[in-house]
Amino acid sequence: MSANDATLVLAADFGSSAVKAIATTLDGSVVASATSKYPTDRSQPLSATQDPSDWWEALLTVLARLEDDHGISPARFGGIGFSSHYPSLLVLEGWHPIEPAWTWMDERGIDHCSRVRNALAGIDSAPNHNDVEAFHPLPKLLALEEYTDLSNGSYRVAQGSTYLAARLIDGTVGLDATCAAWYHNFDLESGTWDHRVTDALGLPRSLFPPIVDARDVVGSVSAAASEQTGLTAGTAVIAGTGDAVAAALGAGVQSPGECYITTGTGGCVSVVTSSPAYVGGLVTENHVVDRRWLVEGIIKNIGNLTHWFRSVIDDGAEMPDAEYWRTFETRLRASGAGAGGLICLPYWDGTQSPLNQPSARGAIVGFDHGTTRDDIARSVVEGIGYSIRHNLDLIVNEGHDVDSVVITGGPSSSDTLCQLLADILGRTVERADNDETAPIGVARLVIEALTGSPPPRESNRTASFTPGDEESEVYRTGYRTYLSLAEGAVWKAGGRA
Repeated sequence: MSANDATLVLAADFGSSAVKAIATTLDGSVVASATSKYPTDRSQPLSATQDPSDWWEALLTVLARLEDDHGISPARFGGIGFSSHYPSLLVLEGWHPIEPAWTWMDERGIDHCSRVRNALAGIDSAPNHNDVEAFHPLPKLLALEEYTDLSNGSYRVAQGSTYLAARLIDGTVGLDATCAAWYHNFDLESGTWDHRVTDALGLPRSLFPPIVDARDVVGSVSAAASEQTGLTAGTAVIAGTGDAVAAALGAGVQSPGECYITTGTGGCVSVVTSSPAYVGGLVTENHVVDRRWLVEGIIKNIGNLTHWFRSVIDDGAEMPDAEYWRTFETRLRASGAGAGGLICLPYWDGTQSPLNQPSARGAIVGFDHGTTRDDIARSVVEGIGYSIRHNLDLIVNEGHDVDSVVITGGPSSSDTLCQLLADILGRTVERADNDETAPIGVARLVIEALTGSPPPRESNRTASFTPGDEESEVYRTGYRTYLSLAEGAVWKAGGRA
């Protein structure tokens, strides 16, 4: 199927716990969507792995649902692309993983960070000035090397989007610059690997694949993949990219000073810059927009904390999800700004930006005899908001102006949450028109690959939330307390494997 007779584009975002797939026309209009979940294995300390075959099965599921629920045959797709959560450590031989993917939530690289830092310190004009943290791929690669021989010349590092594209074409796929930027042997300015770092770490250069553009057509659907998926053999497959940067593109966030917040199981807060802008505790990566970069703070705990509240505090709350979240919003409103004096450190599973403490654990402080279940719910969400502000303030304090804040993702559908976030940040927050901005961003990349130009950039904001004076004052005080607790936190993992 050629671009000329293609009718639809398939774009799928493989997030931390589920895939969201959409079918769009060549003008970018979404005509259908489908989702499917997959598990994360957290059975070992500091680990969080996913089996790539589960991603493949999820892809087959959403293809089937698009056909069964919407009448869209896989044969109608003329171009395909993926984004995925990142940075994972995934090593492929061809498209075959040598073991499960160590996701961005996996921090087993903690004992190898110093080795990467020392290698960078020994190199003049080091290529990558991001801090080295346990969740980054190179420390995890060194941890993997302890029990795996990586000298096999056919091994290549990858991400989820790489694996899925490679499996579809029955071949190999390079990394786009956004995914490669998380490796400290990658030069964000030149967009190339710097193998001085690779050599200093004693790693094979062959592990690191060619750098490709996210919108490059890397191959076409193979006969074997066609038989499994129903996709037409020969259909174009693009390289793809990371979920956060795809969400930025899908939300129309492309110009310096524009900021977006993604919300899901975890999330991030990112600001577009016109040059690599390294901020301590955060990460700088390449945007898919030419000569643009993103400085990003990673929020490890968002949706997983509200799920914790439902499971533990609300005893599982046996009711449909939509009904429960209406109940949860009622709890937030019943408590009000300041959560009855409670302050939450939302570090249930450690914390990433900007503190980067894998072994930290959460806390809720300030209980008294008047504390209610509603206050606990509100404190958890406010703690997430404070964590987001902590990251955003660091970006702004380094001299990067923020002109607008756009929020995306499932939790952003809550008016109460969006207003709460505007009050905490002290900035107007605009909501994107749906929670599918990552697959929409991927669809834009596929369309550009097929037609030679992207669909028009449209305003896709559906609601705007302005901070309230009284609430913002409450949160200014609460935020100062949050910082004093967070920066002196001593809650560490222990007692439970």
